[in-house]
Amino acid sequence: MSDDDRLFWRLFALMHCLPEFSSPQLLRWIAHEDEASLDLAYLSSLDQPQLMARFPGDRAVMTRGRWQRVMACLRGEMPAHLAVMSLPGREP
Repeated sequence: MSDDDRLFWRLFALMHCLPEFSSPQLLRWIAHEDEASLDLAYLSSLDQPQLMARFPGDRAVMTRGRWQRVMACLRGEMPAHLAVMSLPGREP
């Protein structure tokens, strides 16, 4: 799987964690206006305090568990329903 594929799946998982936001809203929140590049290293470098500070919605809806799921997705830990499975004879 390429880095672009990994980036796609991390963002896709994030969209599943926060379905109340549109894709453009989430991308604006994650990418932030002054950031250079949206890549795997950037997603992994994000921390909860900085994301909380610029959260685009009502912070009251973000429980501790929800923040944990968001941070896990940004680090590449996929929820079970999005787990990559390899087909016989192929690598994921």
